[in-house]
Amino acid sequence: FEIKALSFTMATSVDDVEMVKSQPPNFIAVMDGSKDKKEEEEEDQDFSKDEVILKHVNRSRYIILDLYGVRILRMNWVVSLMASVVLWAVVGYCIDNGEDSITEFSKWQSWVTQNFTWLYIGSQDVWAIFLIWLALSKYGNIKLGRDDEKPKFDDLTWFAMLFACGIGVGLYYWSVSEPIYYYTGYTALMKPYFANADMRAQQAIFITYFHWGLHGWVVYIVVAIALGLVCFRQGHPLSMRYCFLPLVGKKVIDGIVGDIIDALSITCTTYGVCTSLGLGVDSIATGLDRLNPGLIDPTDIPTKIWIVVAITTVATMSVLSGLHVGIKYLSLITFVIGNVLLVMILFFDNTWYQLNVVVQSIGFYIQHVIEVGFHCDAWQQLNYELDGSKENLLLGSSGPNSLLSRMADKDIAINHPDPATFYDQSPTEFMDWWTVFYWGWWISWAPFVGLFVALISRGRTIRNVVVGAFVAPTMFSFLWFGIFGSLGIKMQRLAELALLPWNATATATPDCTSMGYSDGEPSSDHAKELASFGYYPLNCRSHPGRIFDIVDPYQGMSKFMYLLIFVGVSLYFITSSDSGSFVDDLISAGGHENPPAIQKVYWCWTEGLTAIALIKAGGSEAIYALRAVSICSGLPYTFAICFLCTAIYRCVKME
Repeated sequence: FEIKALSFTMATSVDDVEMVKSQPPNFIAVMDGSKDKKEEEEEDQDFSKDEVILKHVNRSRYIILDLYGVRILRMNWVVSLMASVVLWAVVGYCIDNGEDSITEFSKWQSWVTQNFTWLYIGSQDVWAIFLIWLALSKYGNIKLGRDDEKPKFDDLTWFAMLFACGIGVGLYYWSVSEPIYYYTGYTALMKPYFANADMRAQQAIFITYFHWGLHGWVVYIVVAIALGLVCFRQGHPLSMRYCFLPLVGKKVIDGIVGDIIDALSITCTTYGVCTSLGLGVDSIATGLDRLNPGLIDPTDIPTKIWIVVAITTVATMSVLSGLHVGIKYLSLITFVIGNVLLVMILFFDNTWYQLNVVVQSIGFYIQHVIEVGFHCDAWQQLNYELDGSKENLLLGSSGPNSLLSRMADKDIAINHPDPATFYDQSPTEFMDWWTVFYWGWWISWAPFVGLFVALISRGRTIRNVVVGAFVAPTMFSFLWFGIFGSLGIKMQRLAELALLPWNATATATPDCTSMGYSDGEPSSDHAKELASFGYYPLNCRSHPGRIFDIVDPYQGMSKFMYLLIFVGVSLYFITSSDSGSFVDDLISAGGHENPPAIQKVYWCWTEGLTAIALIKAGGSEAIYALRAVSICSGLPYTFAICFLCTAIYRCVKME
């Protein structure tokens, strides 16, 4: 029917859409109150067409809006509204409350760690075992798509795009710093053990491998396979809600449950991407300062904001150009730049030492990954209950019900109030700082990266996806972190030997003052001489600059390598941003593969403006608050992914 006075038309059937489009109203809004839709049996659907997408969505929640022949909206208004409200509410809270929001969200993260470490650790192992079984079983030959369908991208392009959306920026951001943190930051980090400085160095590389290895990619692949089986093979739009179709049925998926799943997926994706923008802007600012000293102040807030604006602008152009142009070619360029840098570092320095570290560390990983993969820091986390200086957030045993409170009521004292020191333990908070933080962050990114991996993996078999997107990226990560991490430890050791007093001994936490450093810069003559030679104690240097520090010894090529690192970091941030925006737009559009450009711009700039607002409000500290939110949002997704494994099993059994 038409309401001429308002000059808009509501279509009650798919056929009416074409009739409405032939009329000249000011705008067209397509909505339908019918909820029960006949499922299409066709294997191949063109979800870039309005009439096709309307056969699958709940049309009481879907809007198609054109203005004077220009496509304006193609979206599920409930999902888009829920995601936008939640996202901007959290951002507003961070801006209004500043440091208080950081404290509050960090408390949420600690609550998750104290109560659900067992779940995060155990579930990752179960998912990995499930994927390995699936790939090796008879179901490994099932395609994510029709049986006669061919992959959309060649292997090199596919592999490059995997890295661009899933892990790329972390290769630069953590490649040197993470091993250095483990090597110089902890006196008793027993993962699995160490007897001297060499074992401490090996442990540093191993833990980095553990955090960036098989366990990280497992969540992405579970989501990708679930989407591929249900959406590509059974003919549904590509949206997170359809993953659960085999478990709860279409009526539930078309209702509020499906809307919540999609809205949560969008918010997790946006939080994750804008967190990376906020964290990575320090690396980009540091790179600009290294390329042209004095050009900018790397700590200046307006400078960081302009960097985010520049990245978001390029990401917007990339996402507008589409998956097969902008995102594809940016991913390839970035991957090639990373490999050029990797080869240069491998051959400019002690090649044999680096290869020794890589091979030795892979063997160490194979030997200990199962042991550490189930490691929950049970004895260390017991200190939340035994140490009065720790904030006890344990369900059922905190507050007046805590052990220490009940002992205090009986006037029973504890003679050794610091159990970590008494028992020579690693820090009680290590899981919160590192492993659970990583697992929560990987999981919070699962809807974004998993959907993107599914999209670029269409036409491949389950076995191909598991091996190609599970094992291959892990091996490349091992090569990258092994080479960069080994050079970081080499530089650290040389600096310690040169700068520490002659009667000093190797310690896990070398003192920066003793090595002639103050505020990250050399202060003694000896330290300045070593710095002019290109070597620094990395534990005394700023985190964003460490990857630039390790190329300083190659003084004839260091500037060029600065440029490669700067371009690589920038492009990986751009590809993460455009991939995230692409996925946000796809989900908000209910799986519509050709949504209007204005929606793409909206989600891209929502990510950028979120990062800008938080940087302006509280600098990098505000970003940590948002990161904590994204980690906490990974908790419900942990349960969801467990159900996804069941959905995958039901799908392959039906095949």
